Amino acid sequence: MYAIEPEDPHLLEDFLALEAPEGYRIELVGGEIVLSPPHDGGHAIAISRVVEQVFRAGCEFDLGCHKGLVVPGGHFIPDAVFTDYGAMDGQPPWWKPSGVVMVLEVATRLPARERRIKRSSYAAAGIARYLVLDLTRPTSSGSRFGWRDGSVVSRTVCKTAKVSSLSLIISSRRAGPQ
Repeated sequence: MYAIEPEDPHLLEDFLALEAPEGYRIELVGGEIVLSPPHDGGHAIAISRVVEQVFRAGCEFDLGCHKGLVVPGGHFIPDAVFTDYGAMDGQPPWWKPSGVVMVLEVATRLPARERRIKRSSYAAAGIARYLVLDLTRPTSSGSRFGWRDGSVVSRTVCKTAKVSSLSLIISSRRAGPQ
């Protein structure tokens, strides 16, 4: 696993005082402040396709879009957070997650370093699944990361030339870190 650095309290204070321009998101990832611009329509469609398939598969979760998560290694805002019913109810904008079943990131510009940090941080926070849908390649691919015996287990769950033909295998079974 990637080493998770403790957060600098001064950097955290500065980060929490920032206000993102409308439509942008600000994350604290591995000791760096990351500002992400608004995404295009393809990004939104990809999120929509995954969400549609999760619920069509009969999974019964709450869905939070762009919910701030406080995890070891940073303050992240994934594209979607799937939780047990009621887990987000009453939670502040930045939340130490409990009851999170899966997080989704649609990668249109997710550097490898950031992806490694997030993968390790979500695992350390006890989040069972981290789904990355990579739109940066001519043939998009979806990878699901899980954890077995403290190690990251990756599995490519789909490859497609167009987001509209995205097909994932979604299991309603919950498998937490082991």
